[in-house]
Amino acid sequence: MVPKIDKIIKSKRKSYTLIIGDNAELIVKVPLYARKEKIDNLVLSKKDWILEKQNEIRTQLAAYPKHKFVKGERFLVLGFYYLLDFQPVKKCCISENKLVVPDKLKKDAKNTIVKWYKSKAKKFLFEKADYFSAITGFTFSKLSLSGATSRWGSCSSKNSINLNFKLLMCPEKIIDYVVVHELCHIKHKNHKKEFWNEVANIIPDFQERRNWLKNNRMILSDL
Repeated sequence: MVPKIDKIIKSKRKSYTLIIGDNAELIVKVPLYARKEKIDNLVLSKKDWILEKQNEIRTQLAAYPKHKFVKGERFLVLGFYYLLDFQPVKKCCISENKLVVPDKLKKDAKNTIVKWYKSKAKKFLFEKADYFSAITGFTFSKLSLSGATSRWGSCSSKNSINLNFKLLMCPEKIIDYVVVHELCHIKHKNHKKEFWNEVANIIPDFQERRNWLKNNRMILSDL
């Protein structure tokens, strides 16, 4: 049985590419005049890989359902869950096991929560970057935040570091790894052996933390 193809994208290209989307859909990119028989044979030959990746994503989707921003929903902060609540407070805050949003901002809960995450992430991530920069000796030219849905961080050719504000949802040890990873790119602009050796000098168990990011990447699609 050929796995169901959700979308075929034809363009002026020579290669055939299989993509498993964020909702576990199967997308096939093919040349303009690709024959259906050839597409089906490709998909069938990659059946095991396709089903494995789709199951991984469906598992993650179940672990990180899309937020509806209603009372009682769970929100991650530094790896711990807090229940969303609305109270007569002046601004967003963490109170015991709750992420509290002002009553008056209930209708704009999503934007309010995103702004809160960004504000907290800015302070936390900047402090982390300064701390590990001092340890490694790698100095960044600029640090900024992003809300990308596919990357945890990046380092430009000019040594500008970009970190995803959604990292604030991750456990602190995971944040440490991402920060160190990007700082090491200041010295090594690739992912060759020397780069990973540099990372390992600071984060010996980096592979375990890297796997966590892979298995929890649906966090990037949140907010």
